[in-house]
Amino acid sequence: MLTQGPVRLLRRAGTPRGTFTSPALDASQPARWGEVAVRAEVAAGGTCTLRFRSGATDEPDESWSAWTAPLLCGGGRVAAPPARYLQWQLDLA
Repeated sequence: MLTQGPVRLLRRAGTPRGTFTSPALDASQPARWGEVAVRAEVAAGGTCTLRFRSGATDEPDESWSAWTAPLLCGGGRVAAPPARYLQWQLDLA
């Protein structure tokens, strides 16, 4: 997956942090989500995590699943429930 647009930076207690939330990705039909892989360079002491959610509508709303528990960047299984749409969120700290 390629991202588009800037990462939004937040400042908390002097530590830079950025979060990028993807647009809803359309699988064109209900789908089971597989594996994800991320290549990232993270500074010593930094973190990179991903979360996912899924739903049946093209715009995320209250019917969508809750965000999954954070998954460390590098890779792993997407734990979002089967659905037509998937959204991911990348957090860098």
